[in-house]
Amino acid sequence: MPQQHDEDRRGIDWWEWGIISIAILYVGVGVWWRLLYIQQVGLHVDEYVSLYAATRILDGGLPILPSGMFYGRGLLTSYLAAGAMALGGIDAVIGRLPSVVMGALGIVVIFAMG
Repeated sequence: MPQQHDEDRRGIDWWEWGIISIAILYVGVGVWWRLLYIQQVGLHVDEYVSLYAATRILDGGLPILPSGMFYGRGLLTSYLAAGAMALGGIDAVIGRLPSVVMGALGIVVIFAMG
């Protein structure tokens, strides 16, 4: 196998680090904007139901609506929000944090996949 010269290797490393640095910067700025957004903008219609379901999960383990119906939509979102609320208190911003984290992780995973 032919060996690479040090100059070639340094150029590749520098380029890769540059791309990774830019990606980290973009994800960081995106997370910052989302954090500002969830603090300043009111809840959307579906968020009321999901966060209510999260509080019901904290109360009894299942997302049961006042009608007695099981709320099966967005179970992952409701359970993640319930976990965040268990740690940080029952608050709309706390309940929205898992979406911010999962959105950022999704970008990182897609970037890593190439």
